[in-house]
Amino acid sequence: MVSISPVSAESALPVTRKSYASLPQILDVPNLIRVQLDSFQRFQENGLKQLLEGVSPIKTLTSSKLELSFIGYEFREPRPGRSEAECHERNLTYSVPLYVRIQLLIKETGEI
Repeated sequence: MVSISPVSAESALPVTRKSYASLPQILDVPNLIRVQLDSFQRFQENGLKQLLEGVSPIKTLTSSKLELSFIGYEFREPRPGRSEAECHERNLTYSVPLYVRIQLLIKETGEI
């Protein structure tokens, strides 16, 4: 029977690591935060525009009297008094409002 006793950190032998990797060098890990930020930036600049253009104009199904078109959009400043750091500290959502300009066309009269 073998007696096993706990080993304290002071009495442990130094650990040596040996790599069995098939690649001779370690690959750099990409900056994943930068990847997400760049992706969101592209969404803000182009993706949202393409999305709105893809669903515009919206026409009524029962009659073709009304047509709703998306004209443009903008992101405005966040609520005053809430910084990104404060929201992080208080576990709040840091967000900015999105405003979309629309145009409603009444086809019978041509009124916008």
